[in-house]
Amino acid sequence: MIKNLFKKFETSKDEKERFNIIKEFENQFEDFSSFVKKNYETLEHRNISYALSVLSKKKSLNLNNILEFNNFIITNTLLNSTDAKTRKNTYITLGNCQNEKFKKSLINATKTEETFFTIPSLVLALGNYTNTKDILNEFQNNLNLTECPEKIKQEINSAFFKAIDKQAEENTLTFKGFNKEHFFLLTTQKHLKSILANEIKKDFSFKEINEGLIVKTNNIKKLFNYRCFY
Repeated sequence: MIKNLFKKFETSKDEKERFNIIKEFENQFEDFSSFVKKNYETLEHRNISYALSVLSKKKSLNLNNILEFNNFIITNTLLNSTDAKTRKNTYITLGNCQNEKFKKSLINATKTEETFFTIPSLVLALGNYTNTKDILNEFQNNLNLTECPEKIKQEINSAFFKAIDKQAEENTLTFKGFNKEHFFLLTTQKHLKSILANEIKKDFSFKEINEGLIVKTNNIKKLFNYRCFY
């Protein structure tokens, strides 16, 4: 049954259908777990990683039963995959599972990961682990986002904020801001754009676009004083 489901999962191009199949994996989790353990070497790794990333969000399941059966699948096969989406999915999985066994592997990934769209998932995963203050700070300070698309850059910045907030709750990390200036997109409704622009012009230079205002700054605290009202 699981074998046929997974084959259908691999060949389907319909995301809704694939998501429904993952629900079946959840309902037959023990069979799914056994299937992955026995066949992961011959299965498409991107599909395995995607299914695990979705299942890892289910609090009723213990994916460590799968992850611990063989460290190789995670540390060598998935985390070191040449496919960026596979790595991204694996970061999500390990972040949700919070298995200390794989913390070191996530830390090592901060030194090798070069694909921009995977970085937010890696940052959020590390934020779910304790005592990652120094790692997050070093990772953030060493990032070169010069060639990063603006949309992804915003996602990366947002991920750092969320990860840092989570660490701050445990009194392990204090966000000190950015050393370098970054671009931020302040989205707002059209009828409020001129009001926001008038208020921030004394502190920031900006560029108006359809979605709102683009501001370049490293003063996040001051920027948020304006942004929180819109």
